[in-house]
Amino acid sequence: MPSRRRSATFREVRMAQGQSAVHCVALRFKPPGRSPALRITRKTLYSVVQPRLPLIEKTMTKNIRVGVAGAGFIGAVHARAYLQVPGVELVGVADPVGEKAAALAKETGCRAFHDYDELLKAGIDIISVCLPPQPHLAAAEAAARAGVHVLMEKPIARTVAEADQMIAACRAAGVYLMTGFTHHFYPEMREAQRLVQSGAIGRPLTALDAMS
Repeated sequence: MPSRRRSATFREVRMAQGQSAVHCVALRFKPPGRSPALRITRKTLYSVVQPRLPLIEKTMTKNIRVGVAGAGFIGAVHARAYLQVPGVELVGVADPVGEKAAALAKETGCRAFHDYDELLKAGIDIISVCLPPQPHLAAAEAAARAGVHVLMEKPIARTVAEADQMIAACRAAGVYLMTGFTHHFYPEMREAQRLVQSGAIGRPLTALDAMS
């Protein structure tokens, strides 16, 4: 029984990270007349969010060394979360505002860096980019050149063209790129996906998504 339960969980994770989850997001943002930013999200998620099993298999035998670019609110969320994940080592946080980087580094027990270029030279495997949207493309391209996998906070980019450049750079370098779209993994979103796919609620015409 335990092995069957693990297998079911594994399939759910693949579903959450795979194409079917993207269909759910596309459905929720389907109505016409919405802003270009939502269309960017749909296209980018369809291109980027795929099962990442080779990365999991490759890194299971050693600690995953991660860095966080950006020591603001969401950067702190990422840094603190990494401390809770077994097998993950938080190497450092980078921010051009030295006081912010130093404070977050002290809190989380890692090193402070001035910018993501310095952080990428510290031997990390993955970088969380928690910066404003403007430098997202440059940060992703720098990570790709360094052979570092990228977790990119949303919005992934300012335009579709930038998002496409980012995807192309990471694919060419053979590194993984994923947007930090945590809705994929919320229990209520996964249950909504199940209800839609099973036909239990018929054919949805529109949906309202609200956060409290």
